[in-house]
Amino acid sequence: MPLAWAGLGCSLGLFWGAAHPVSWLAVALLSIALAGGYVLARSASLRVGGVALLLAGALVGVLRGGDGLLDGAEGLVAHHGDGVTITGTVVGTPEAIGTRVRLTLDVESVRTPDRRTPSGVDWPVDARAVVWVGRDIAPLPGRAFPFLAHGDLVTVVGKLGAPEAIGVFDYPEHLAARGISDVLTLGRVAAVEARDGGGLMGTVHGWRRSLAGAVERHVPEPQAAVVNALTLGLRGGITPEVNEAFRTSGLSHLLAVSGLHVGVLLAMVLGVSARVIGRHRLVYLLPPLVLLWA
Repeated sequence: MPLAWAGLGCSLGLFWGAAHPVSWLAVALLSIALAGGYVLARSASLRVGGVALLLAGALVGVLRGGDGLLDGAEGLVAHHGDGVTITGTVVGTPEAIGTRVRLTLDVESVRTPDRRTPSGVDWPVDARAVVWVGRDIAPLPGRAFPFLAHGDLVTVVGKLGAPEAIGVFDYPEHLAARGISDVLTLGRVAAVEARDGGGLMGTVHGWRRSLAGAVERHVPEPQAAVVNALTLGLRGGITPEVNEAFRTSGLSHLLAVSGLHVGVLLAMVLGVSARVIGRHRLVYLLPPLVLLWA
């Protein structure tokens, strides 16, 4: 129930932040008022935990929201339908899917053809794109296929376009929620500069790759691919036959990290945290929330 209050507040905050510009002064004052009011209420033995969590969640939502929350970046829209060269940083874990490799790039520049300059003209942009490239990626020392990793600087040649709906799945809105409105297809990796992604997210993605590698070494196929899809959200190893079997049986949703998986994990950690820390202090919610985010 406490998490429900926080989740409701976050949802309301997202809608508010999307409709109104964020005033950092107002957020700071509200945060101070929230903390002060909670301390005073606790000292007066008033039960305000639910309200406090609601307001705290709303603050997180307002900060996460903002104008264009569900609108993709517009930096590459003008080049849709064109053959371009883009350079950007790999975000997350690239996946080999069938005959192609899918990755997400934080695009820093786009090169477009120009009659006056045979090599083209580079334009700085600030956008994020889903990129599909062939499997003919040059090997990098010490890395397994597909050789690319979080933080690498990659140059890709391909054709830009807008994402399209997949059956009843609203793929454009799904990507827009992640700040993406561009998809590069028929791509080819022209250059890779291996970089250490660093930071917390670099560490998380490194653990993800290590776990996937351990599963692949110790679990036979096709079970290994199913385990990686169920636990790590890496679906690239799923064969068409296995995918079709899950689809025919109505269990395709199990191959994604769905709300059910998140709920099971959260319930387990929440129970342990409550037993170790005790439910009388709301701090027992912090470990589950941190793990859920990770």
